[in-house]
Amino acid sequence: SLPGVLWYLHHEVVIVCPRKFNIMRIRRLKVTIKNNCDLWRSKKQRFGTYYAFDSGSCGNLNCQKTYNKYGPVVGCQHIPFNTG
Repeated sequence: SLPGVLWYLHHEVVIVCPRKFNIMRIRRLKVTIKNNCDLWRSKKQRFGTYYAFDSGSCGNLNCQKTYNKYGPVVGCQHIPFNTG
C-alpha cells in the first residue's frame, strides 16, 4: 500500500545517509497472491505470521520452521488504525 511504503521511507530509508539499500525510487507492481490450504486448515487464517525481511532474507529465527510446515506463505502485520 502507498501509506505503508511512505511510512517505510520516512522511518527507515531517509534517516541515514547514504540511504538504506541505496533506495532511489518507488516502483509499483500489481500482484495477486493466494496462500496454500495447509495454513487455512491448521490455523483458520488467510495470512501467516508477519516476518521482516532485510536484504532478501528473513531476520526471524522462526522463518525456517514456518516455511517447513506451511511453505512460502504471505504474512500480515496488524497495525491499529490509530497508530503508525
